[in-house]
Parts: sequence; C-alpha cells; structure tokens
Amino acid sequence: MNFALMFRYCIFGLPLILCLMWEIPLAAQTDGNWTSFTDMNSSSEFIYDGSLIWGAAPGGAFAFYRDGTLAKKLTNIEGLRGLELNTVEADSAGNLWFGAVNGTLSKFDSDGNYLTYYFIFKRRNVIDEPLIIYDLSADNEWLWIARQEGISKFSIYNNGGEIKENIEHMGSLVRPDVKVVFIDDNRIWFGTKNGIGYADKNSPFLPDGAIWTVFDSGNPAGLGNLDIRSIAYFDGHVYAGTAYGVYFYNESSYPGTWNLSGLPEQEINSLRLSADTLFAATNLGPYYTAGGTWQPYNMAGYPGGEVDDIAHVPEAGLFAAFSDGGFARYNGLWESFYLPGPRGQDYGDIVATENEVWGISYGVADQPGLAINHFDGTTWENYTDANSGLISDVFYSTAIDSSGRAWFGYWGNGISVYDQTDSTWFNYNHDNSPLYGVGGGYVVISAIGVDADRNIWMGSFKANLPHGIFILKSDSTWQEIQLSENGLQSNWFSRIILKGHQALFPTLEGFDMLDYGTDLVNTADDVWHHFDKSSDLISNASFDADFDNNGYIWICSDGGLNYYDPQFDYLDSLPLPFGFGPAVRNIEIDGLGNKWLATPNGLLRLSPDNTSWTSYTTTNSQLVNNDILSLFLVKSAGILWIGTMGGISRFDTGLESPSLELTEIRTYPNPAGPKFAQKVYFSRVPFGAKIRIFNIAGEKIQEIDATNDNGLTSWDFQNSSGETCAGGVYIYHIITASKDYSTTGKFVLIR
Repeated sequence: MNFALMFRYCIFGLPLILCLMWEIPLAAQTDGNWTSFTDMNSSSEFIYDGSLIWGAAPGGAFAFYRDGTLAKKLTNIEGLRGLELNTVEADSAGNLWFGAVNGTLSKFDSDGNYLTYYFIFKRRNVIDEPLIIYDLSADNEWLWIARQEGISKFSIYNNGGEIKENIEHMGSLVRPDVKVVFIDDNRIWFGTKNGIGYADKNSPFLPDGAIWTVFDSGNPAGLGNLDIRSIAYFDGHVYAGTAYGVYFYNESSYPGTWNLSGLPEQEINSLRLSADTLFAATNLGPYYTAGGTWQPYNMAGYPGGEVDDIAHVPEAGLFAAFSDGGFARYNGLWESFYLPGPRGQDYGDIVATENEVWGISYGVADQPGLAINHFDGTTWENYTDANSGLISDVFYSTAIDSSGRAWFGYWGNGISVYDQTDSTWFNYNHDNSPLYGVGGGYVVISAIGVDADRNIWMGSFKANLPHGIFILKSDSTWQEIQLSENGLQSNWFSRIILKGHQALFPTLEGFDMLDYGTDLVNTADDVWHHFDKSSDLISNASFDADFDNNGYIWICSDGGLNYYDPQFDYLDSLPLPFGFGPAVRNIEIDGLGNKWLATPNGLLRLSPDNTSWTSYTTTNSQLVNNDILSLFLVKSAGILWIGTMGGISRFDTGLESPSLELTEIRTYPNPAGPKFAQKVYFSRVPFGAKIRIFNIAGEKIQEIDATNDNGLTSWDFQNSSGETCAGGVYIYHIITASKDYSTTGKFVLIR
C-alpha cells in the first residue's frame, strides 16, 4: 500500500504526545475477503445529528432511525480504526468523530463514510503507547479530547488535522485520566475521578496548571463526590453528574461553591439537555428535572436496569442504552429492542458449516456467558437460558453433528443438544445419563467432538477420578474412557479432535493420543501415547491439535507449537515469528496444508512446507481483534471463522484445494469494485486453467492464466490494454488446461 503518512508533533509539556494521521482512504488487504461481526447492543454515548441517533459501542458504531430501527453499522470493515469506542461527537461541518480505547480518533462524514483517522499516542523511548480516548467535545474549529493523562486540543482543519497543544497539569492534578470534557461559552471544563475544574479555553497558557480553577479533595467547595461522570450547562449553571448525585456550580462569589441538585444515592452516568429539560442516566434508570426536583422519567412499564446514556429526540421520545445490553425507547410506551448481530465480544468456542456458524460468548464457574449466537448467513439469533431450552447461562463448549444438531457444554450442568428441525432442546446431566463430574453432579463439559460414526465425545473437566471421556454413541448407548496408568492421563480437557480411528486430547496436564483401531468398543487393540514436558512438549498446558496432510500432528500450548511424526515417534517444536505467542490457542489446517494459528497477538499462517509465515493483525488486515480465542475452518469453502476478544471475523481465505472439474468455483466479492475490494477473486481454479472475461456484449476484454498452486486467481478490473473497465455485468468463462472441463458465470462490477 502507498500511504501518505504525516507526523504532527506538539511539545507543550512532557511526555511527548503525538498524532499520526492517515490521509487517504483505507485500501483493501491483498488477499482474501473479511467480514466483521461485533456486539453493538450497548452504548457509552449517544448523539442525535438531526436525523439519526448515533451510538459509540464496544464493537463499533451504529445509528438508528427515530423509530429505533437500525440505519447503519460501522466496524473496521467500514474504516473504524478502533472498535472499542468510548465517545462520539459531531463537529460544526456535520462530520462524525469516534474516540476509541486504543487511542484512535476516526473521522466519518455525516452519511457514515470513512474520511481519515488519527492515532493519539505517547512516545516512550522507541515504543508508541496509545492513550485511551474517553470523551470528545467539538467547539467550532477545535476538537477537545479527554484522554488518559490529560487533554489534547485538536485543530480540525489546520494541516488536515493536528494536535495544537497538550494539557497535563490542572491545578494540583498532574496527568490525570480525564473522563469528560465540556465547553461552556469561553470556558473549558474537565472531569476526573478525583475532581473537576475549568479554565479560559482561549488562554495561551492552558498547559500551565496555575491558570486552572480546580475542585478536588483539597478544595471540594461543597462538592460531595469527586468522581465526575458527566458535565452539562442548564438553567444558568454548570451541572456535574457524579458517582453519587448531581451538583450545580454557584459562582455568585469567586471561586464559587457546589450545591447538591438531587439524586444523592444514585450513580449518574450521563447528563443530557433537551428542550429546556435536563435528563440524567442513572443506575436506577432515567430521571429528569425542569428546574425543580428530580423525577423518574415515565417509569410505568419501564423495562428496568442501569442506563449508560440517553438521547431525547423531539417527537420521537427518549432513547436509553442499558449497561447490561439492549436499548429502550419511550414514546408514550416503553419498547425494548436489540440491534441485530451477535451478543458478547469474547468468543471462546466457534463451530461452522458452509451454511451456518455457532459462536459462544462463554462463561466459566460463576461468570455467565452472554449468549450462544447462531448465524445462518443472513440473520443472527441469540440464545440464552431466558429465551430457549438452555438450562444455564454458563456455557463453555460447542459442536455440530452430521445431522445439523448443535451441542453445548455447560460449566456444571452437563450438555444440551438443540435440534433445529423441530426446535427442541434436550439436556444430559448426572441425573439422566452416565455423565459424572466434580462430586458427581457438577458436570463441566469443556470439550466436545463428533466422529465419522456420529458418536458424540464429551470431556468431563476435572471429574472425580477415574472419570474422563463419555461417548454418546449413535445407537443411543453410552461408553466411557476412564483415566488409567497406561491410557488417558488427565481429564483437564481443552479440546477433543477426532479423525478416522484416532482421537487427540489436549489437556492442561499434557497431551494424550488414542488409536482405537477398527472397533471403539474393543479396547484390547487401543494404543495410547502421552506427552508432557518430560517428553519435549513445550508446555503441559496444551490447548488444541490437528492432523496435517502428511500425517504429522501439530500441538498448540501456552508455550508455543509442537509437531509429532508418528512414523518415527518424534516430537519437536517450531518457534513462532517475533512478536507472536508464546501461547497458541487453536490450530486449523486447510486442504492445501496451511496451518492457521490463533495467538493473543494475531493470526498466523504457516506454509504447507513449514518454511514461511504470514501474519494477520488489525494493522495489516481487517481482523477484528488481535486477541484470538478460537478458530474454525470450513475446509470445503476455505472460510476461516475467528473468535476473538472483540468479536468474530469471517475470513474468506480463497485457499482451497482446486476444483479439478470446476464444479466448485466461487467468485467474490459479488458485486465487485473498489468499494468492496481492489480485485475480484476466483477461488479453486486449477493450475494452468484460463479465465476469459467478457462484457455484456460478448466481447472478450481480458484473459488470465491461473498460475497459483493455491487455486486463487484474481482480476484487477483492467482490460487487455491496461484500461480500467466500466461498471456493469461481466461474464467469465474458465477452461482447464486439458480442455476437459469448463464453466461459466457472471458478476457485477460497481464503480
């Protein structure tokens, strides 16, 4: 990529704070096609731009219409450079600004089209440390940034956008984390966990802490709580929403005093002014005042719950964002709603077929998971113990069997199976099956596997010895594999991997491998192998494993990557590239032999010959989050589903074994064009095949030779003369080198 890169320096106090700006629109990655799925069912901040209500969410940005229906979603695919957002603001030109936890400031136009972004960071030696952005306040040509360790005054228009100065000393407060910033006529106000203060916004000496008037523990001036959550101007006074109560500033005599306005027992998350009324989002719901006492806002029928922010829209009512997720709108009646998409951000397990995916925002012990999420290619459904046959919200593992039934392992309640054909649920636990757990009845199913004979293998985590693997066979009978001296060594299961007559059991106490021969029931011919640190396993805490195309077994652990050659009974390790690992949480191996690895630092691909690495991070790809928890590869389609700490990525790798008879050729994206990607891709094209592209008039405009062994060939929208082709419908014809097979299709090019 050719990026125009500009550093903006401002040395108005130490340490040095910099703003790095990308001046051109984002370019597509060079291979594959990405989609992001994130949870936007909460909002730390709303703004109303006159037509849409915009929200800053943990998974990106969204906008809904005045009736509550979804209008837009913005993720990294649309250009956001940070998805965990704290704040959104509109400037005087109508452009939208989004501040993120990773220090990025993303700029979009009023229609939600990406314009540019800036990176606010602190330079320490040679390491650039991002500064969390907490709040934004627009003031004509200025954007005031409340951030970690202070405030930045940002010029919106000068040199395309740059930091003018940094403010890190306000009275007695030195480098405080500023959670809120507010402009009141000629003053700039700030709020922290330890106090509030103001100064003349036009002063040329803002970095000088002496010019600030600050109310903190040394000078509270009547402020009963110093943890400032929000600031607003109402009825001739500045109001402060705190961790306990709303206060207003009385400046009839310098330096002024603070008086309690109301709600002294409530947490005030946000204050909003609309139509001469001041609204408060609190832990007990929305409140308002027109200048007198505070009143609950139309609580009849209120769905309940703590509110993070509110937006009052004339003639459309009041919108509330709940801390526990979801929204509500009051316009005569309260109506609750959720935005479509997955629930939760951390996906510890994920399984898929060509037609669907299940992703678990999982729970452990007494920490509940948020939801089990199902996507059928068009629609997301979210399952919880409140709206389905799930018997608990502490779910942990999942699998899909050959009949399309979905299995879900609980932390303490056994396992449930969901049959989509008739929407029925059934639970297996200690009371109605042989399942045995901790103390008998507390059954943690931490791993599930499905073999070719449709048997369901379940790992009972830390069950009372000697219990270990329970197998529900296709004939509805049960079989158990118990721990033994020469067999299964641990029941601290991470995964179960099954292929043919082999079973792999990564555990937190080593790695066990079983070859059960031709008969699962007959244990006389079972062959077991056990590996741990004493046998050169990098770490005993193994997480996952897989078989490659050459018969090797690859083992992931919190210490790195091992491989085992069963022919020579040889175990060795392979170091990861610098900056990745050491933990490898998951591995998937595609039909070409590429090894895909999930790490806390991004996605890695090891070539089939094990000699070269390719990395995918949020910096060089459209991966939704670098902290990867789970992978699932749909080998027949070359689609990699990636569960992360920040949502789900779907990566259409294009790395599939070639379709020799051309029966499984895919073209993507379709529609194609610069808005979607810089090329159109043809997957599974055999080496040596020819792709001929025709316009709608039947004229051949380009011919491409398939020269990639990985089956992926692309067209850059140029004709044989090197000219860029116009938008329209195009036809492709592919013929193999032997001329025995051919296929034809079409796609749309949009300019």
